[in-house]
Parts: sequence; structure tokens; C-alpha cells
Amino acid sequence: MNHLSDSITVVDLRDQRVIATLSTGDEPADVVFAGKPIRGFVSISQENRIMVFDPGDLSATPSSIPVRGEDPRALATDGSRIYGAIFEAGNLTTVLSEHVVKSSVNPDPGDQNPPPNAGSIFEPR
Repeated sequence: MNHLSDSITVVDLRDQRVIATLSTGDEPADVVFAGKPIRGFVSISQENRIMVFDPGDLSATPSSIPVRGEDPRALATDGSRIYGAIFEAGNLTTVLSEHVVKSSVNPDPGDQNPPPNAGSIFEPR
């Protein structure tokens, strides 16, 4: 993901070489793979859309899905659907009291995880 140059670099991990660089819209933010046939879904934050790439044909023109929301960023998938987090969604803010967070700047490394987690376990993983 090349956020500043508005592109995606596809790398062959086995050969450790760049296969292609695909142009995207303004500020690609995340990519997930889902569906049958498999597709690559890329959030384009400044254009409020998701670009859909065919990883089997990198020369194919990607399709586009408009997003009703400002700045789509993080994507997630269950394998068949994709879910997107909207940066400026107008959601409420969660506030943790001083009893949950030891330091507002940087809690000491190794401190216990805040509730509902305990010890060295954090859910969801």
C-alpha cells in the first residue's frame, strides 16, 4: 500500500520481487481479499470508495464501490463479505477513567491489560 503515491505494489514473496504497481485513487488505506472468485478490495480514503481488483488479472480495469461515509480506512472480511471502518463516522468517543489507564501519556510496559482482559491475554486476538 503506497498511501502517498496513490498505488499498490504487488510483490512475489517467494521470489522477493515486485510484480506490478497498480494505480489507485487518492490515498489507498487498506486491502483485504474475499469472495469467489477471490478479489482484492482496497479502501480509497479521500475518494470515499472501495476499488475492486482481480488478482488473477492485474491488467484488468478495477471496479469501484461508492461508500456513504467520509474517509473509509480499515477493512475486514469474513471471507465472503467485507466490512469497512469510516474515519469520520460521527461515532461517540469511549472515555476510560484514570483507574483503568495508569498514565495518559504512556503506561509502564508490562502492566496488566485493562478490563475485560487480564495478565498477558488480550481479547480479541
